[in-house]
Amino acid sequence: MLDASLVAGSFGSRLNLRRGLPAVLVLALCASAPAQAQLFAEPSRDWQEADVPVPRSPQEDHLREFYVTAATPHRYYVDESSLSVGPDYVVRYVLVVRAEGGAEQVSYEGIRCPAGEWKLYAHWRDDGGWVPSRRSEWQPLLSARRHMPQLALARNYFCDGVAPPRSTEAALRGLRDGADHWK
Repeated sequence: MLDASLVAGSFGSRLNLRRGLPAVLVLALCASAPAQAQLFAEPSRDWQEADVPVPRSPQEDHLREFYVTAATPHRYYVDESSLSVGPDYVVRYVLVVRAEGGAEQVSYEGIRCPAGEWKLYAHWRDDGGWVPSRRSEWQPLLSARRHMPQLALARNYFCDGVAPPRSTEAALRGLRDGADHWK
């Protein structure tokens, strides 16, 4: 066993390893934080969004239900056939929200894991197909009530922290396995 008095050397007092070790570990973690932060940085400062066409209409037999919160009576689905991870690492999908009373809202959306952002591309109308969104800029994923499904998808199904899925297959696994996918 290591004699603490030998470690203390010329400090003139005994080094208490039990107190010192946690401090050393904290310093080591702090020193490595910049390197870890760069590991999941944006692929490029010149990030450009890919030009991706809207998918076909949502297909009932491809809908995968996902859990958002017990605080809402709505049911949430992603059309698995629409799910993709583009060359820009944006996870794109068709979201179907069904209210208790039978109303349904369908939208085509994207999530940027590294930036923590969400974007609405288009809404589906039964009488006219996809209608581009009037507000189509990237928005921060907030814990606000109106972004709950997007936040749940990002946190529990698609993103590993700020890291996006590497492929469409990985995003599908995340959707099917939920939060267990990242364990």
